[in-house]
Amino acid sequence: MKKLIVSLGIVFLYSNLFAAAADDIRGQSASIPQQALLPQTTSRLTGLPEEVIRHIFDFLPSADQQVFRELNRQARQILPTALTLDMKTAQDTEIPQMVDFLKSREGIKRLRIKNIRESVLEITLTALLDKNFTFPALRELDISHNEGRVSLPLLEQIRRLMPKLTFLNIGDNQIRDAEAASLAQLAHLTFLNVGFNNIGAAGAESISHMHQLTSLDIADNRIGDAGAASIGQMPHLTSLNISGNRIRDAGAASLARLSQLRSLGIEYNQIGAVGAASLAQLSQLRSLHIAGNDIGDAGAASIGQMPHLTFLNIGYNQIGAAGAASLAQLAHLTSLNIGGNHIGDAGAASLAQLSQLRSLDIGFNNIGAAGAASLARLSQLRSLGIEYNQIGAEGAASLAQLSQLRSLGIGRNQIVYADRDLLRQHLSLTEITFY
Repeated sequence: MKKLIVSLGIVFLYSNLFAAAADDIRGQSASIPQQALLPQTTSRLTGLPEEVIRHIFDFLPSADQQVFRELNRQARQILPTALTLDMKTAQDTEIPQMVDFLKSREGIKRLRIKNIRESVLEITLTALLDKNFTFPALRELDISHNEGRVSLPLLEQIRRLMPKLTFLNIGDNQIRDAEAASLAQLAHLTFLNVGFNNIGAAGAESISHMHQLTSLDIADNRIGDAGAASIGQMPHLTSLNISGNRIRDAGAASLARLSQLRSLGIEYNQIGAVGAASLAQLSQLRSLHIAGNDIGDAGAASIGQMPHLTFLNIGYNQIGAAGAASLAQLAHLTSLNIGGNHIGDAGAASLAQLSQLRSLDIGFNNIGAAGAASLARLSQLRSLGIEYNQIGAEGAASLAQLSQLRSLGIGRNQIVYADRDLLRQHLSLTEITFY
């Protein structure tokens, strides 16, 4: 308690010192250069602990906060460049305070606003614009998952207030094709997340003109094959999440034109084996999420021809032992999720050839003790999910040989408490799930 009182006293003292210095500066004759006053003012403030600097800044009236930044180099280095605002309980009457608060943070580079109603956000941004205020340093804005929708007027406000944005996350905000069209005016964006909205083929066509984008998340919209054809014309994309968009084989063929892609999420569409064959042409791909597409063994055979893959999620795709054998050709894989298929012991034996694997999810695959014995050869594994199989006590004993394992999910496998004790005894696990 004494330490807290002393700290508050220091903050109060230096806040008053600075306020006096700021008054001196504002009261000086215009004939005295302001830079001549810098040494005497900053000498009162430099060398303070970082925590005190932050408290002083928050203690000052908003009129003095800008002067504080300009005069105190140490403050400019310490004050946060990232800001998260949780507006869950904000009322309309608090908007003036919010406006003043944001004005005092004009140097921030990353801004996240949570739980804000559309009306509050729009009124706040309007008030800032009325004062001819901008955020010249802001590069990243995240207003995803808020209440209401991001409307056209709101997007125009964002464009004017934050002209240099390179990163924008407006996922789950009821955005439609008209709003998607206005995004093209944000000329500096390289990252855009518009997932979980209501964008169709027309909106995707608008977004496709943003050729500067390198990363796009447009998952869980309704763009279909026509929208995929537009997205396939964005030559600089290196990362794309287009999951949950009613894409079929034709759409997959369009996406195969994205020759620079290194990461692709295309889960829970309807691309099938033919679509998988098209995607296998993406020679630069390192990470592929293709779960829930019913590509079968034929599709797995195509994916097995992508030699640079290091991460693959191919769960729930009707893949059997033959498909697993095809995937065993992916010698550089370090992470594989093949859960929810039916590869059996034979498939597990094939996957045991993937000597670089660090993480494996192989749950729901009809694997028994023999399959577990094969997987025990994966000496580099650190994480294994093998839930809902039938490995039994014998299989548990085999897995106890995985000396590098730190995380194990082994529920629903016909094992008893003695088997669990054996695993705990032989493995240095930080996480284990039996249910």
